[in-house]
Amino acid sequence: ITAIKTINRYYYKPIVSIIMKMLKSTLILLTATAFFACQKSGTSGKSCDDYWIAKKKEEWKALSSCSPEYKHYLGKGVYQGTVLYYTSVSCVACDVTPPEYGMTCKGDTIRVANWSEVTDNKILATCGDR
Repeated sequence: ITAIKTINRYYYKPIVSIIMKMLKSTLILLTATAFFACQKSGTSGKSCDDYWIAKKKEEWKALSSCSPEYKHYLGKGVYQGTVLYYTSVSCVACDVTPPEYGMTCKGDTIRVANWSEVTDNKILATCGDR
């Protein structure tokens, strides 16, 4: 019995202390992971619309081809239940085909097989909005 008391005194408390520290570290790590996993990738806390508008406006700064007759624009629609962001060109005198791909809020690429299936289309921004 004396040997068991000695073992408990010298080994039990340090082991419990180590286990508690590991549990605290694991809890902190899980909390941080959950926090960052819930944020939208690449949006820095902005709404998806704001993120994509800012991103496209930055890209459009370098364009020299932006006029009322020929405008690059950022559109948004719903394709097969997923919100889709896409860019295209609005041109009065051109026959412009719809883009082949769109992007999700997270930046994942989605191939659009049939644009007639894209609903709730709206233009969020144009290169003239700089």
